[in-house]
Amino acid sequence: MTPPPRLNTLSHLSHAAVHYDLGGQIAVDRCFTFGCVEKRDNSSDIKLEVAKRLYNELVEKLGRCRAGKLATTTPTLAPTGPVPCPACRDCQAYFEHGHRSPGIYKLTVSLNNPPTFDAWCDFFGNHGWTVIQRRDQQKASFNRSWQEYQEGFGRVDGEHWLGNEKIHLLTQTNQKLNIQLVSSNGRVREGTWQWFIVGSESENYKLGIGSNGYNGTLRDEFSFYHHGLNFTTYDRDNDRLTHFERNCAISSKGGWWYDTCSNVNLNKGNGLGMFWYVTSERLLSSVMRITR
Repeated sequence: MTPPPRLNTLSHLSHAAVHYDLGGQIAVDRCFTFGCVEKRDNSSDIKLEVAKRLYNELVEKLGRCRAGKLATTTPTLAPTGPVPCPACRDCQAYFEHGHRSPGIYKLTVSLNNPPTFDAWCDFFGNHGWTVIQRRDQQKASFNRSWQEYQEGFGRVDGEHWLGNEKIHLLTQTNQKLNIQLVSSNGRVREGTWQWFIVGSESENYKLGIGSNGYNGTLRDEFSFYHHGLNFTTYDRDNDRLTHFERNCAISSKGGWWYDTCSNVNLNKGNGLGMFWYVTSERLLSSVMRITR
C-alpha cells in the first residue's frame, strides 16, 4: 500500500482526507487530526506550518504502526481491590480501605506509643473488628502479671490478650464490643454492646461498658455487674473484695475486671473454665472484638 503523500501546501491539507487503512483497523481523517483546518482561515503561513508538521507526524506514526512497532496503550483503571493502609489505627480503617480477608494486620494507634503492632482483624456486618481476646483450646495460660496484661501476650492468630495499653488507646474513640462464646454442645451465643472503653494505667484500666442498645443472645451480665471496675492481676489487687484480704485474680487464676469476684470471666485459669453467669454449658471458646 502506498503511504499518503507528505503535504507541502495548505490547499493539499484542507482538501485531502487521510485514509490509511491498515487491515481495516485504522482510518484517520483530517478533522480528527487537525481540528478541521479549513481554507477560509487567512493566517495561512502559520497554519500551514503547524498543520504540515502535525500531518507529517501522523503519516510517520501510521507507517510505524504498519510495521508493528507502535505500542498500544491501555486505559488505567481505578483500583477495585484492597488498597494499602500504612497508618490504619484499627481494623475498621482496613475495612474502609477495601480489606475483607480475616487475618493479621498492622495497626498504628498512636505515633507516640508503640507505633505499630499486630492484631487479628475479622470482617463482618459492614465492619472491621479488632480482636482483643481469643481463647479456643484453653492451653495458653492467662494467669499473667500486670505487666504481661498491660503489654499483651500469646499469638494474635491463636489464644491471646491484645494488651490493656493497646485496648486503652483503641477505645479513645467510641467503640462497640462484640463477644462470641461457643459451648461444649456447639451452641453459639453472642452479644454486642454499643459503648466500650478502657481507661489508662493510672485509672487501673477501668472498664466502661454501656447497656443501652445492647443486643444479642447472651444475657447481659457484663455491663450490669462489671461496668466501672478496675483491672486486677495476681500482683496488682484492684478488686472490691475486702474480707479475708483475698485477691480474685489469684483464686480465679486470671486477670480481669473483678468485683467480688465476677459474674463474667473469660480469662479464668485453665482447669477452672471460662465463666458467664446463668450459662450452664461448659464454654469452649471465646472471642472479644471491637470496632468503631
